[in-house]
Formats: sequence, structure tokens, C-alpha cells
Amino acid sequence: MAGDHLAALVKAAHIATPFIYVGHSLGANFGEIYQARYPHAVAALVLIEPGMPPDLLEDFHGTRSEAMEASDCDYTCYAAGLATAVGVTRLASLALGHKALDERTRSIYQAYLTRPATLMTTLASLGAATKTAYECMDVREFGKTPVLTFASTQTREPESNETIEDVKRWQVHQRAYLADLAAKSTRGGGLVIVPHSTHSSMVLGKEQAAFVVRAILAFVKHAGL
Repeated sequence: MAGDHLAALVKAAHIATPFIYVGHSLGANFGEIYQARYPHAVAALVLIEPGMPPDLLEDFHGTRSEAMEASDCDYTCYAAGLATAVGVTRLASLALGHKALDERTRSIYQAYLTRPATLMTTLASLGAATKTAYECMDVREFGKTPVLTFASTQTREPESNETIEDVKRWQVHQRAYLADLAAKSTRGGGLVIVPHSTHSSMVLGKEQAAFVVRAILAFVKHAGL
């Protein structure tokens, strides 16, 4: 379970609890599960555009039992680690770069990609997405833990046979879902919309990330933490 894996990491890293958990994307979903399983370890929960369970399950056609029993790191995960070790992903990262990053941050990002553990961990996390979806659906409330959620302004690109209008309707549903997440806490801070942001620029964009940090600091101060 994601909550138990995070608890093991917190213990191994000697992180004092309770602490303020800040997670982006799937990392935010992991935070939901961790707080639900270890509520006394989380002083506050900040969820930066976590995935909605129906979206995480969109390409999965098995049962819940099959999802929970599946391995997070299959042969593709280990193959990716080998490819990284021999430098394939480094060449790819140099060729593709990342337009959302400045030169200094891009160099750090590319160096990070050269580590075999990086890609293996990323693929294992994605491999756990279906389990994570089911575990998130089991979370009913966050108790008194302060919770703040964030959403980006720009919609995602249409997929398959979707239209722009379909995506706009999806965004309305997504924002309602994120607002409901905050409302699962008796001390929910509501939903904050990050100006001029995409899902990735919320944490990678200089101005957008600064906005998020300011909002978190204000939230933490208001919560008395």
C-alpha cells in the first residue's frame, strides 16, 4: 500500500512527524492515502492537482483484486533501469530538454534522469496508479488535518475522440472533485487556482511555483502551524 511505503520512507529518512505533506500529481494521491492511514503523522496536507480515480483507472480493465495484486515494477521497469545505466535516457533527455525549465534547472533535471533509480521509481509509481485510485476512493475524510488543494488554469489537451467542450466539462468536474477533497477536512482550506498554469508549470514554472509557495505559507500560518 502507498501509505505503508511512504511510512517506511519517512522512517528510513528520519523525518520527524507530524510534518506538512506537499504532493503534486500522483504524489498528492499518495499523500491522501498516507494521511488516511497515518493521520497523526501529517500536520497538514497540500494536494497540488492530484489525479481523479476515474482518470487513473481509465485504461485499466481488470478487477480491484487484480489491481491490488499486480507488481508495481514489472519487466519494463527493470528494462528502463538498464537503459538508464547505459546512458540511453541521458541522450534522450539532452535531445528533448524541457521547455518549461530554465537553463540551471534543466541541467539538474537532466542529471537526475541519468540515475537508474529515477526512472525505475517513476515507472513503479505509475505502475501503482490503479492501486492508488482504489485506495483514494476508500478515503472518506481527513478529520481535523488542514487540507489545501490546487488546480491549474489551462485545460489538458483532448484525448482520443474528445472535443474541447468535453475537456472543459472535465475541468469543471475536476475542480469540483478537488474542492470536495478539501471539504473532507473540518479545517479544509478550499481550492486555489494557480494563475497562468498547466499541470507541470504549477511546480516547474518560476512564477507559478512562487504563487503556490505563497499560498501554502499563508495556509499554514492561518492553520496555526
